[in-house]
Amino acid sequence: YKDYLHFKNLAAEKEEEIEQLKAEKKAAIARAQEAENANDTLTQRLNEINDVREQLENKVSLGKRLTGSVKEIISWGERRGKQRETDKASQVGKFQVKYSIAANAIADKGNKTVYIIVKTGSKTITEEGFEFEIDGGKKLSYTHKDEIKYNGKDTDSSPSFNLPGVITSGNYNVEVYVDGKLLGTNEITLR
Repeated sequence: YKDYLHFKNLAAEKEEEIEQLKAEKKAAIARAQEAENANDTLTQRLNEINDVREQLENKVSLGKRLTGSVKEIISWGERRGKQRETDKASQVGKFQVKYSIAANAIADKGNKTVYIIVKTGSKTITEEGFEFEIDGGKKLSYTHKDEIKYNGKDTDSSPSFNLPGVITSGNYNVEVYVDGKLLGTNEITLR
């Protein structure tokens, strides 16, 4: 009988331990579920933060983009050893392109390479090997390359350059690119 009572008490203790372990297991499962929910919430918030960060980076990237315009195109010819402005295609030997880059406090400062493309129709007036890359990896032929020092303030430049090949009458479109992006365009007509 003593052995019976001993084992009965022992069984009761073990049942109590089992109930306590079940309660601890249930609490641990609840904590794990809460941790999983918290992890899901944190992951969702992190994704939201990453989306906002990406939007801000895009805005900063757009904000850093240089803007400006091609103000004027002047065609020059030589007559009796002197350079003079002309619109006669048979006399034109060089173009002068006046362009400006607007002030931008957050744009990257320093030396900038400006590419000028002169086109007649879809044909670029260029020399062999004169190519540069725009955003997206596409390569374009250019007519003239200009180097400027950009300090974040309004910057004007007006490079003159010889035009390779024979110049004929018609419309000439001029595109100016800086940092791989189109800065501006303008047109000139030669008769």
